[in-house]
Amino acid sequence: MAAGLLYQATPRGTANNILAHQPFRLGFAADLSVVAWYIVVTALFYDLFKPVNRGLSLLAAFFSLVGCAIQAFICLFHIVPLVVLGASQYLSVFKVEQLRALAFMFLEFYGEGFNICFVFFGFYCLLIGYLIFRSTFLPRILGALMAIGGLGWLTFLSPPLADHLWPYIAAPGILGKAR
Repeated sequence: MAAGLLYQATPRGTANNILAHQPFRLGFAADLSVVAWYIVVTALFYDLFKPVNRGLSLLAAFFSLVGCAIQAFICLFHIVPLVVLGASQYLSVFKVEQLRALAFMFLEFYGEGFNICFVFFGFYCLLIGYLIFRSTFLPRILGALMAIGGLGWLTFLSPPLADHLWPYIAAPGILGKAR
């Protein structure tokens, strides 16, 4: 889903695409910058919604920060294939196909990690949606959209269901987050 055309269905195709596209490293940097900005947004939203309900605002911040921590950790799985596919001397003990399979496995871990992050962000969006809905300073429709988006992210508790519903999950989440 998020991987795009860079990740093929085979370890060989994926390895060839990673090595052919040097901007692959930019994905790692982009992932980390997204985490940093999301932490800032979480802190701002905590402060914004603290007057509405301090406990729920803190719980929402907790879910978001746990999701951010997991996302920061899984960023390593995005960069490891570059190391595994590199021409380092110590990697010569492995066959080329083994290295490709290992790189592919780390990218699979990366994708599975995002499924876990989406669940935490789903709880965050549900709580923020509720806080927006209860607030007097934002339109209630934004809260409803955010809560619907949160329910969509919670479908990642069952990744096959989430894959099947992806276009429908993304639309409310994007609308709700566009506030």
